[in-house]
Amino acid sequence: MTSYFTGHDPEEPVILHRYDIKNRRGSFAPLQEEQKRLAFDQDLLRLFEISEYDLMTVVLDSQMFFARYGPDADPHVR
Repeated sequence: MTSYFTGHDPEEPVILHRYDIKNRRGSFAPLQEEQKRLAFDQDLLRLFEISEYDLMTVVLDSQMFFARYGPDADPHVR
């Protein structure tokens, strides 16, 4: 999987945030190339199939969040 992140510091882990992957930003900017994105998607699905892991899910009440922090708040930063 590291072959997709050629500009990334190998000492820092690549964090698989859905938001960043979907928007192809940060470490995932190389995925703007269609062939790389398709290959990455296939490899990522394969990694999920063969790995043992615990999954954590966060549910956000967006109305309450934006009422408390304002309309320009980014829920991915808090």
